Amino acid sequence: MIVTLAARGAQLVFAAVVLALSVVLINGYGPGSGPALISYGAFCGGAAIVFAAVGVLAVFFDRLQGIIMLALDGLAAFFLVAGGIAFAVSIKTGDCKDQVYTFKHRSTFYPSFTKTYPTTSEKKAARMFQDDIESRCRIVTAETAILWFTFACFLGTVVLAFFTGRSGKRGGAIV
Repeated sequence: MIVTLAARGAQLVFAAVVLALSVVLINGYGPGSGPALISYGAFCGGAAIVFAAVGVLAVFFDRLQGIIMLALDGLAAFFLVAGGIAFAVSIKTGDCKDQVYTFKHRSTFYPSFTKTYPTTSEKKAARMFQDDIESRCRIVTAETAILWFTFACFLGTVVLAFFTGRSGKRGGAIV
């Protein structure tokens, strides 16, 4: 029970970080609609919070344990691995200070071109734009890593539910 509760706590923390990073990226995009990848990251974070919260409740209510939690954890793991793969394929690997790398992945890293910066100097605005791109790149990279950590936590609870159900302690997971 303590191991499961610790895993659920880690799920909640990682999911909240994924959601927060996505919200920062969406909010900082500027006018218009941001990349669909970032919106999917927000979905993954929000859904993982809900699944983890149900998992915490399941630790205390036996009726939620077993096949129900195994299915919910499996579904969450599926969404998260899809998000992790989508982010990893989209951004690949690179240095956020490398303008060639960020330009190649501009659909993910660049803010809206209609976003305004609080300066009247074109030189300062250009520098702020470049800093914004670098910051967004770092946030997307961090979100990718945290998505994988969240997936690992949910995969861990799937394994725990599977083996706990097989041993007969909580009955009904998989027989």
